[in-house]
Amino acid sequence: MNCDKTNPFPRRKFFAAFFAGALWGGIVVFVFLVLYLRYALIREYPCRAGSPDSARIIADSARAAGWQAKKPACVLPKCSDSSPVVQISLCNLKYAQSLVDDPDSKKTSAIIPCTLAVYTKADGKTYLSRLDTRLLGIILGGSAGRIFASKIAPEQEEIIRNAVE
Repeated sequence: MNCDKTNPFPRRKFFAAFFAGALWGGIVVFVFLVLYLRYALIREYPCRAGSPDSARIIADSARAAGWQAKKPACVLPKCSDSSPVVQISLCNLKYAQSLVDDPDSKKTSAIIPCTLAVYTKADGKTYLSRLDTRLLGIILGGSAGRIFASKIAPEQEEIIRNAVE
């Protein structure tokens, strides 16, 4: 650092510039992450068939893969345009057991079972939406992250493969 005798505060300017740069860097990263997560955390896929048929295809694929598939107990309110929204709860007991047995991963029981939604939009097409369990696993880290990212996500992708375009 230059020790110029005419400027009695060179270090103060250096630290101010450093903190200003760090602040702007943090703001840019935060905005990027918020925008990315807003887009990527809940994934939406167009379906090949209509709402009830897509829901049946997904439930059948899940059962064939060893998962439980059922409609959740909570009933969604009816859409104002009377279009159907069908929820499907998917649960793999082996993975769920691993998550609740680990003390650090027990908090993930709040999102077990994994819920998918099949619905029709104003364009007349049917869509499936789901939480991106791979991204969620990366965010969570630890054993929950490994289970979500390496086991649950690939199996869910295989389950929905026959229903989405």
